[in-house]
Formats: sequence, C-alpha cells, structure tokens
Amino acid sequence: MVCNHPGAFDSAVMSATLPRKDLKVLVSGVPFLYNLPNLAPYLIYAPGDTYDRMKALRLMMRHLKKGGAILSFASGKVDPDPQVLPGAKEALGEWSPSLEIILRRVPETKLLPAIISGVLSKTAIRVPIIRIQKESWKQRRLAEYFQIAGQILFPKQFLFKPSVSFGHPMMLSEIESIKTTIAGYGDDGSTSRVMMTIRNNAIQLLDQHNKNINNIDLE
Repeated sequence: MVCNHPGAFDSAVMSATLPRKDLKVLVSGVPFLYNLPNLAPYLIYAPGDTYDRMKALRLMMRHLKKGGAILSFASGKVDPDPQVLPGAKEALGEWSPSLEIILRRVPETKLLPAIISGVLSKTAIRVPIIRIQKESWKQRRLAEYFQIAGQILFPKQFLFKPSVSFGHPMMLSEIESIKTTIAGYGDDGSTSRVMMTIRNNAIQLLDQHNKNINNIDLE
C-alpha cells in the first residue's frame, strides 16, 4: 500500500485499514521510532543515508517475496494534508522511483494507492516556531511533533476524523498496459512511464478523495 504522508498518526490509521499480521511499515530514521521495541518487528527503518535506504529496499523486497504486506509513504517527506494545506497534488509527483524497482524485482506484488487527509491540525501548522525551518516539508514535520505533544498533553483539544480513500490494486503488467500522458511529469525523460502512471493514478484518487469530502461537508 502506497500512501501520501501528511504525518501525525497517519501510519496508525492506515495500518488499521489493512489488518494483516504480516504488515510492515517503512519509516524514517526519527530517533523516537528506534525506542519502540514492541513495534520494531513491524517496522522497516529507512534513514537518510544511501546505504541504509538500499538496505531498507532489500528488506522490503524480501518481505514481499514471502507474501507479506508493506505500507510505504512514497515521497519520503511529510506531505501537505489535503484538508489543511495546498500542494498535496504536487507532492504526489515526488513519489520515489523505488516503487518501480520493487515492482520489477517482485512482479507478483500488487500496488494499492491510498490517500489520507484530516490528520494535521490547523493550529499546529500555525505555531510560529515552525518557521525556524526554511523548507516547507520540514515545517510540516515540526508541526507534526507539536501536534503529537499537544495530543498527549491535551487529548480533548485535538479531535480528528481522518478520511481515507483507496484506489485499485495493480500489478506491474497492468500498470504497463495503461497509456499515460501527464504534462509536467517526465516530459524530459527523467520519469519512466510506469512511475508516471502510478503518480497519475494517485492524482486521480486525490481528486476523487477531495470531491467525496466536499460532498460530505455539503450534506
């Protein structure tokens, strides 16, 4: 399952939607995550350096070959929450090409795109101190930390109703059979057609996700 990553408790929400005992979640090298011994068997750590990322990729492929399930937040960064911030669609264009590597090395894998929103507080994103970070994704990551701390200290002040949408699971052969043209993605030959198709499907799913949320708000 490949998903956008607005942060906070999105991994917990998405894991709950896929109730499999063999599910492993690809996570970053945040020190906090290394101090969760009960969760460690269900995590694959992917810190920032190239060697560890390649190691994580091999572990993912090994797990998939055994018939296991993986939850991956494919941009590798904290994305804009579609219900809170602009830029969610553009973030889908940053999904890692390692997805294609996995599909080619483990062709029996089915890729399930998913979109989640409504997990980041508008209050957290407005905390002035997050501006000490220059890059927008790092500001969102810092806002995520503040929100989690706030939810622990003042749980009743941070109540959320996350929204989740799923696309159709597809194998590599199905993805390759789809004709895809996306202006702005891979026009220079830097992006393969497989990744263009994966990202395009995610964009379409996001559009439908937002439409469904708007319809609920109007009811």
